[in-house]
Amino acid sequence: MDKFLVPDASPLIALQKLSLIHLFFECSTKNGWKIIITRPVYIEIIKPPELKEVVEEKISKGEIVLVNNYDPEILTLAFPSLGPGEASILLLSQDDPYMRNKTILIIDDKLARSIANNNGCNLTGTIGIINALKKRGYLSAEKTEWIKKTLPSIIYCSPELVKELDE
Repeated sequence: MDKFLVPDASPLIALQKLSLIHLFFECSTKNGWKIIITRPVYIEIIKPPELKEVVEEKISKGEIVLVNNYDPEILTLAFPSLGPGEASILLLSQDDPYMRNKTILIIDDKLARSIANNNGCNLTGTIGIINALKKRGYLSAEKTEWIKKTLPSIIYCSPELVKELDE
């Protein structure tokens, strides 16, 4: 059975800043998830050179599928309050009911998450990915503590969300 992870740019950038991007890709692959990145997300994530190198290597190995979906004007019309990355992954999941049932969107943006929830999409965010890595044994207690202290300087997250890493 195919399972897909479709991340927005901000969670991938946060994972890179936390030195977790390689663990994310390793864990995803090992657990049978295919990673799909839309063109607007790709454009955002290749700006940091270290993330560009990792992503392009994964694309060349077929570990990431890059999809060219939607003209920027369509994205703006469909979701005028969202950035192109969030809009593109929401449209990708809405266009194909088969994909929606087998896909987890990785989004941190509050408005995009609300729209995704209202449309019945499966969701997680940066903290959910970190929790998944922790539960699967990829993170030590020390690394998790460091992440809890560092994460608020990388992404906006409430103290309640950071506490989810204690579970």
